[in-house]
Amino acid sequence: MTLRAWFGLASVAAIAMVLVSIYWKGRSHGVEDERHKAEVAQTQAATAMVEVDLARRAAARTDMFVRRQTGGAELARQHSIEAMNAKDADKPLADERAARLRTADRQLCELSPGLVGCASTR
Repeated sequence: MTLRAWFGLASVAAIAMVLVSIYWKGRSHGVEDERHKAEVAQTQAATAMVEVDLARRAAARTDMFVRRQTGGAELARQHSIEAMNAKDADKPLADERAARLRTADRQLCELSPGLVGCASTR
C-alpha cells in the first residue's frame, strides 16, 4: 500500500472513531435524560399515591361525621316523639327541673346559636 492509501485509511478510521464517539456520547446523554424522566415519574406516582390515601381518609372522616350527625338527629327525633307521647307530658315540671332545662338550653344556644329557638332567646 502506498502512503496515500495509508493516509486515506487513517483518515477514514479517525472519522469513524469521531462519529462513533459522538453517537455513544449522545446515547449516554439520552440514557441520563431517560433516567431523570423515570425518577420524576416515580416521584409523581408516589405523590399521587399519597394524595389518593389522604383523599380516602378525608372521605372516611366525612362519612363518619355524616353518619354521627344523622344518627344524632334521628335519636333526638325519636326521643322528642317519646317525650311528647309520654303519660306525664302535659303535667307541669318542678321549678328546679325547669330551671335546669332552661340553663341547658341557654348553654346549647351559646355553643350553637343557629339552633332552632336560639334566636328568640337573645
